[in-house]
Amino acid sequence: MFVNVTLVEQTDTEAVIQFEVSDTGIGIDHDAQARLFQPFTQADSSTSRRFGGTGLGLAISKKLAELMGGRIGVRSAPGRGSTFWFTARLDKQPARVEAGPSTPLHLPAARVLVVDLNATSRKILEHQLSLWSMSHDAVANGSEALRLLHDKAASGQPFDLAILDRKMAEMDALTLARRIKSDPALANLKLVMLTSLNQMLPEAELKTFGFAGWLFKPYRASQLFNCLANALAAATPARLAQPRSSGRPQPVTPAIPRFRVLLAEDDKVNQRVALAQLNKLGYATDIAANGFEVRARHQPRFASVARDMRGAEA
Repeated sequence: MFVNVTLVEQTDTEAVIQFEVSDTGIGIDHDAQARLFQPFTQADSSTSRRFGGTGLGLAISKKLAELMGGRIGVRSAPGRGSTFWFTARLDKQPARVEAGPSTPLHLPAARVLVVDLNATSRKILEHQLSLWSMSHDAVANGSEALRLLHDKAASGQPFDLAILDRKMAEMDALTLARRIKSDPALANLKLVMLTSLNQMLPEAELKTFGFAGWLFKPYRASQLFNCLANALAAATPARLAQPRSSGRPQPVTPAIPRFRVLLAEDDKVNQRVALAQLNKLGYATDIAANGFEVRARHQPRFASVARDMRGAEA
């Protein structure tokens, strides 16, 4: 999944912002797209049976976008994923906020190789490395990685660091790391692994494969920055975002505002996943399984939306 935010237009007092969320899922055919934002409508009956839901979510989203002076829409094709977008007209801050002194983010002029089977993950990593002005290349598998590593080493422009996704089809990160470290021409390459909690290996085992750092997905840009900087600066492994059950010290995370979040979701699995993420971020969360429960928990804010939705249903 990829999220993009752009400025559409602005005046001295307002700005129109467009938000886009793209995925690589099953896609939606053109005829079904026109019905998506109507109450109690989904793309087709088979999607409803497979994925659940009542078809109210996009209708409510459309009404919320309109209340913010914007629009909502979708670009999609079967088998090619979907991009849902909406715009919102927002007030600018009345006074300029002066930024405090800060240290610019800058990594050494290191050459980085990204090895990840997922095209969206590669795109996100390449985008982040570009923001830090890091020279980089990206490939989809271990065979391509080894070929490119040897080519660059032979040309006198070797990579300094490689980011390896834990799970790849033909050659996983551990196998690729073993082959890199056993090759004298590549042995000095620093390695960083991207993995998930359920695929994590003991620290001692990761060291034996030669990893100088590792990071759990999903991760923040600041965590990636620190992980890469530590891996490039030191020979010892850089530890970030360790699981709570490991007993190891946890990273210090910035303080966040103590907001309460209302999660409106009827699917039990989605509720558990979203609740775990929100709790991890430190937000107190209530769950509503339908629109009536949303209104009961926050009547003043959602009353106007609910009235408009009843009018649309009629």
